[in-house]
Amino acid sequence: MAENIDKPEWKEFLRNFSTRHIGERTRLGVFDIRDGVVNDLWIEDGVPLIGIDIDTKEGKRTIGIAFENFRHSIENVLKIIQVNDSEEVGEGLDIQDDEGKTTALRFENYQSED
Repeated sequence: MAENIDKPEWKEFLRNFSTRHIGERTRLGVFDIRDGVVNDLWIEDGVPLIGIDIDTKEGKRTIGIAFENFRHSIENVLKIIQVNDSEEVGEGLDIQDDEGKTTALRFENYQSED
């Protein structure tokens, strides 16, 4: 299940989301549709989340996602969708920009084997 986050709530939502998930291991990918073909680029896997913030200057919204050893920025954000935990995609965020790209942040779920 997915929930669209309203723009006036973005700053507070991202602050709370970061607090809940700080230190969790992540996966980060960027998806782009060109000529009807989905291109995906998985940027990282297994790196702990440090935090997520938003900067609004001159009417443009930029989201920064900080990880243990790097930072990823998404400029001209149009939509933030919270993706609830499911077996298919895992919990996280889909962040869409004005060029049609979607950045997918997911959390790795480690389960201990008995």
